[in-house]
Amino acid sequence: MNEAELAKLHKMWESFYEKAWAFRKGFFEDEIAEGERNPLRLIHLLDQRERFYTTRFGGVGKEELELTKRKDIPEGRISNIDFDPNGEWTVNDFSLLPTGVSAVDKGVFSSSYITHSSYMKCDKIAVLADLVMRHEFDAVIELGSGYSQNLFKLHYQGGPKIPYYGGEYTESGTECAKMLGALQEDMSLTNFRYDFNNPDYSAIGEHENVLVFTCHAIEQVQNLSAETLPSIAKIAKKVTCVHFEPFGYQLKQQVNEVDRNHQSMFAQRNWNQNLLKCLLNAQRKKEINLSFIGKNIMGSFDRGLNPTSIAVWDNDIAAQGQFKPNA
Repeated sequence: MNEAELAKLHKMWESFYEKAWAFRKGFFEDEIAEGERNPLRLIHLLDQRERFYTTRFGGVGKEELELTKRKDIPEGRISNIDFDPNGEWTVNDFSLLPTGVSAVDKGVFSSSYITHSSYMKCDKIAVLADLVMRHEFDAVIELGSGYSQNLFKLHYQGGPKIPYYGGEYTESGTECAKMLGALQEDMSLTNFRYDFNNPDYSAIGEHENVLVFTCHAIEQVQNLSAETLPSIAKIAKKVTCVHFEPFGYQLKQQVNEVDRNHQSMFAQRNWNQNLLKCLLNAQRKKEINLSFIGKNIMGSFDRGLNPTSIAVWDNDIAAQGQFKPNA
């Protein structure tokens, strides 16, 4: 692609996410008007809708998003049993669940494509809940937080009752998160605008020990600035950062079909090419203490082939080199 084509592609994705969060905000507004008040119920209602519908641009040259029913979801009651006049019966199709959703889906785990239940997902929120249980964090910060669904889920899934912060690039995602946050009183949530390559943390209060995480947010930043990770490391005295991001193809050891297809998809979408490089460079410069990398270990179980890898680092530079894999 030439520079003009890359700029057009970048603008398209930026426009998509701005409009996608606004589109979902409209769904929340309708549900709230009907009496819904619990943020987690609203998030799960949206999850339910998106199992049966897709949200996309209306077509080439069209700027508005459309909600389209998935073509593989049949109408009416689902039946897979045939009865004959003599009372004999046969089960003849195992492809659908009673909901009309496919019984199996294709995903990625580690270095292999697999088939699995279409309702199966790797629970990143459970990983975070277990992590915060093992440490005495006094704030949780998500960067690239969308409408803060991960923060709401973490809070209601047993996360500590400490301040939560959601930094989001789009205005619509930020406003959507604020609308949901206004419905509850037992969670301290601050939402602010955030750009990975032009970071501003002034909305975050003073804290001693914070957990920062990203979840499929850096993936949309073609080239992450070399200054971003060091800036995150300075948010508080103690910073632990977890990246749930699809960077596995950037690890060049034992390249396989999953890696090749993953890299090709990212090249076509103009998505992130350098998170791993930024992590390793920051480690070499003693700007962060990189302690864990797991390639594709959270897999991909959501009708996509975009597997999640994990990177964990902190700002305890004095501890560099003390972490041993599989120890």
